[in-house]
Amino acid sequence: MFGIEYHAEAPDGARKVAVALKDRFGILDGMCLNAGAHQAARLGMIQREAALQLFESNTLGALLLLQDLVRLMRKSDHAAVVLVSSVMAAHGAEGQASYAMTKAALEGLLAPLSHELATSRIRLNAVAPGYVDTDMTGGLAADERAEVISRTALRRFAQPAEVAAAVRFLLADDSSFITGHCLRVDGGLRA
Repeated sequence: MFGIEYHAEAPDGARKVAVALKDRFGILDGMCLNAGAHQAARLGMIQREAALQLFESNTLGALLLLQDLVRLMRKSDHAAVVLVSSVMAAHGAEGQASYAMTKAALEGLLAPLSHELATSRIRLNAVAPGYVDTDMTGGLAADERAEVISRTALRRFAQPAEVAAAVRFLLADDSSFITGHCLRVDGGLRA
């Protein structure tokens, strides 16, 4: 495993990541694009600049990074990419319009790009986690947390390792005939 921090708003940031990976490895078999910027605001309170910054981080950054890294992936015989979306892309919640929009747009990349990348033997999938015990959900009030748990079939939040396991599966050869799919890792929140 090798991780590089990438900021979508940095000029030539994607290109710098691609150069660093090429210099170190020369090839790229798999990657998980896990942008996780978040903001909550109800309609009427959404700030244009904040919404644009969120879109740039969560969606455009992933697209540009993938575009610059696909050259390295074409050298692999079994390359795979996993985008990290969110249950909010399809489920939604009050105050989550901007965040949901960015994750729905990210999922919108699946169909066209899975076809385009398949010609280079590159698979593209996504995971859409529900509520996960992370810093992002740590600020939920006890009553909000209890309400989410009551709507989740498995009656708990996910652990980060459970989402990571789904990502690992989609990157591994065990999923070699899966592309263009979004795997919901939401404990039955949408069931």
